[in-house]
Amino acid sequence: MKKSKASRKLSESQAAEALRLKPLAAVLASASLLAITAQPVFAQSNDKADQLERVVVTATTQAKTKMRSSVSVTDIDGETLKDFNPQSESQALLLIPGIRTDAQNLAGGNSNISVRGLPIASGGAKFVQLQEDGLATVQFGDMNFSNNDYWIRYDINVDRIQALRGGSASTFASHAPGAVINYISKTGKEQGGSIGLGMGLNYKEYKLDGEYGGKLGSDQYYHIGGYFRMGEGPRDTTANSLKGYQIKGNFTQEFNSGKGYIRAYVKLLDEHAPTTAQTFTGSSSFDPGRGSQYSQYNSSVPGVDIVTRAAKTTSLTDGISVNSKSLGFEFHNEFNGGFLLDNKFRVSQNSGAFNAQFWNVRTFADLMGDSFNGAKPTKGVYLNGPMAGQTVAGTTLVSNGAAIDTQTPDMGNTINDLSFGKAFKFDGGSAEVKGGFYYSKQNVVQRWSISERVVEAKQNGAVI
Repeated sequence: MKKSKASRKLSESQAAEALRLKPLAAVLASASLLAITAQPVFAQSNDKADQLERVVVTATTQAKTKMRSSVSVTDIDGETLKDFNPQSESQALLLIPGIRTDAQNLAGGNSNISVRGLPIASGGAKFVQLQEDGLATVQFGDMNFSNNDYWIRYDINVDRIQALRGGSASTFASHAPGAVINYISKTGKEQGGSIGLGMGLNYKEYKLDGEYGGKLGSDQYYHIGGYFRMGEGPRDTTANSLKGYQIKGNFTQEFNSGKGYIRAYVKLLDEHAPTTAQTFTGSSSFDPGRGSQYSQYNSSVPGVDIVTRAAKTTSLTDGISVNSKSLGFEFHNEFNGGFLLDNKFRVSQNSGAFNAQFWNVRTFADLMGDSFNGAKPTKGVYLNGPMAGQTVAGTTLVSNGAAIDTQTPDMGNTINDLSFGKAFKFDGGSAEVKGGFYYSKQNVVQRWSISERVVEAKQNGAVI
């Protein structure tokens, strides 16, 4: 989401200072889950072929190896991802050279993703497209409260992540001059499966992963898997502020002696996760490595329903909520004469919400110098909490940041990518020709409700 210069200073420069002052706390707060992974049900293929011989299928004219590709390509296999054990999309993308992410929010998303040489611009990922099996998660990566990493989750269903930086990324994907990052799912062509249990090293988070795939016949195979997790994450939030699941599955039917296939797939994602957009240092009552803006005394925000005009109350502890239902298919065939035809289609119903208290940390004496509705206040008292009714001291650190309640009832999309191509060989060289038609419809329905309140800048701070 968009951040002011003051907010960026809070969340970046002061967070960096926190890492310097409290390295152990910062490391523990962002530590990966302690993975306790069971032995595979059936052994997966472990062929460690030369990395340069990996086939690139993301934003290219035709599938080709990395060695033959003339653009900057990164291919991260499942084994590397498993060893790195990322806890969010922004952490997974740290494995890609030239990609920078701000992984403050962990599981919920809302990360700033930038490519070397290009600015973040307005937050989110303005010049980057995140894809799942070759199609964009959302059409625009920098929509406030609905960035492209809201709608995708890394789990053990992912076979590999491919990234193409620059080059043909701007030609074969929309709004992606910086990079196309594609999460490629396992298909079950190699039979096997695994199950894993993860738990936080010194915080409450538990995650159960499972996946399995195999053949139904000589030319049919499938894969299904998902995860369920619950807890509160590495920052001090509220009980079960992190809770949700994802289920993915696909079925493939090959034909034309293996030169063609039809694949259908489905995905269900339902999760809410805490979001900590800012942190700060300089207070003995707040740990920048583990603390958050969540408070039992500031847990809801009043508002008016923009449709019904009825009064409402929304929980600030819900963080980022995401609900996504996707159904799609993929067609590929190589015809006589070397002609290739590909078509990918997916329809997604996406909805969610963004609820968070933002901070603008200052002393109460400094705040008293501001005018409110044309008048300056003479004193402040605690509205609730253990000091309710008492006068607030001028040296108290407070915040008059915004409490944000954004509902996104419809961020769904329909996408179809049709392409055809042919490789020509002639004396002295070869050429590849590719054409196609891309269609997308992106719904953007959001309801914003923002209110400013004065609260203590501390863990479980009271309202003033």
